[in-house]
Amino acid sequence: MKFFFALLAIIIFHTSNTFALSIISDFDDTIKRSNIPNRGLDTVRRALAWKKVYYGMPELFQQLDSQVQDFYILSASPSILERFVEKSLSYYEIPYDYLITRNLITERDIKAYKLDKIRSILDQSHDDFVLIGDDSEKDPETFSKISKEYPSRIKSIYIHKVLNQQNLPQGITTYLTAFDLALSEYKEGRLTYRELERVAGSIIDLSSKDMKKVIPDYAYCPKKPTEFTYKVPLKVIPLNTRVVAKLIKHCLLR
Repeated sequence: MKFFFALLAIIIFHTSNTFALSIISDFDDTIKRSNIPNRGLDTVRRALAWKKVYYGMPELFQQLDSQVQDFYILSASPSILERFVEKSLSYYEIPYDYLITRNLITERDIKAYKLDKIRSILDQSHDDFVLIGDDSEKDPETFSKISKEYPSRIKSIYIHKVLNQQNLPQGITTYLTAFDLALSEYKEGRLTYRELERVAGSIIDLSSKDMKKVIPDYAYCPKKPTEFTYKVPLKVIPLNTRVVAKLIKHCLLR
């Protein structure tokens, strides 16, 4: 009997010290097709066009929702446009717990703003984190700095290849679509094969004209299989082949 209670105490101790996983995700050009590199007079108009998510991302976030403690959407959009971000997340049923937007008067520097907010989130939480962003602005450098400051708590950094920037900081996993991001999470054991299939289906089942909602005209678009450099588990090869073929066909016709 003493052995039983001792074993139970060990199990409870380890369970109580296993930290949950949370996600911090950027919004523009990570969830929404925003074309941030092309700034100018169209900035506000693009912000108001809230029905422009990257297809596959809602399905991915829905599959991940059961695996994470909290979802943080960290947007550099000005707070005055927050309701349009909320409309987009709500319309596409993208799960989130906290939405953070930027005060244009006191938070003018986007990198400093994101560093401050991410540090604040991590300092107030015991969770481990996955960071998701894109290469159109400063996410790679920002997330890399956070990873160095909190090395044991940042489990994965994913950067969307919008511009296909080279020489990104070490420790970053790039992704082209929601599928290869989902594939990385599958390999980490945080998604099942069935959940990966659902994300893949959101791309495979699209019509040709809708493929620009996966890779828009302004974004990097691979035209050869060799441009897909991620490793694929044997079980996933047939599914990956179908997704890659669909993407290459779209890029060649673009």
